[in-house]
Amino acid sequence: REQVEDVAAFLKGRYKPVVERLEREMGEAAAEVQFERAAELRDSIKDILGLMEQQNALQTASVDQDVIAAAQDGLDAMAQVLFIRGGRMLEAQSFALPREGSEPITEVLDGFVSQFYEDRLPAREVIVQAITDPETMAEWLRGKRKGAVTLTLPQRGDKKKLVDNALQNARDALQKRNAREQGVERTLGASRELAAALSLSGVPSRIEGFDISNTQGSQSVASMVVFVDGQPARKEYRHFNIKTVEGPNDFASLNEALTRRFKRALLPEKPWPLPDLILVDGGPQQLAYALMARNSLGLSVPMFSLAERLEEIYVPDSDEPIILDRHSPA
Repeated sequence: REQVEDVAAFLKGRYKPVVERLEREMGEAAAEVQFERAAELRDSIKDILGLMEQQNALQTASVDQDVIAAAQDGLDAMAQVLFIRGGRMLEAQSFALPREGSEPITEVLDGFVSQFYEDRLPAREVIVQAITDPETMAEWLRGKRKGAVTLTLPQRGDKKKLVDNALQNARDALQKRNAREQGVERTLGASRELAAALSLSGVPSRIEGFDISNTQGSQSVASMVVFVDGQPARKEYRHFNIKTVEGPNDFASLNEALTRRFKRALLPEKPWPLPDLILVDGGPQQLAYALMARNSLGLSVPMFSLAERLEEIYVPDSDEPIILDRHSPA
């Protein structure tokens, strides 16, 4: 019972009575020549004081604060709320925000803060990573609390450190969630959705993407990235230094790079595996030059291009691009 009460007190930030009891027990153990037990108690005291130093580093004042931040990964987002009461962090909660990974962070937090405080009272100070209209949001929070609420968007100092801490927690929570859920929706499910959008006969396992870059119009390089079952296969990424093209000609450079890549697949010894799908950066013209490279070697790998402005997908034999829902896993 005493240990349970110590745990409850510690989690509420009242650690001094716990340390005092442990110090007393450590002295008794040493007096009874129980040096191993005394060493264990000494280490426990050291651990507790170390944890409380971390708490004190986050402490800004003996006030009540809610600290809110959100992390994004391009598809989903994760919001994190730190509850600080009496200047000590008592609790942290994570909230998954599906399909919010590519929205402006101000809009994500506008919606989250409004929803989060719909049925609960805000602290006297709400510290947020970003908000579109702070004055309007602060007025709304005061109405929910029926009292004074300060809305803070810190750019530096201790409160900014609090936001950074919440943001890191959100990133960690999002990473752990993705690790749990990456199997179906985020990888194979996305590949199936992409296959349907492109009218492919099968779900692509190996997808290769090609892009051309150059330095001030010279030294053109093609990069190849590889995804296998929806996950990046970084060990198979490659660069092709463009050898036969003069000047900044992305079309011809793309044709050369893909021709060389396809020839690697036709080698009698140690051939590169052919991909199930190829993505090239650009629009219909880039796709046309990529198709010429494929057709010249008698291959039939499905190919498409992705234009960056609106992320339009261009496929062979069609003038109309495909535009996916920006929230879709594909």
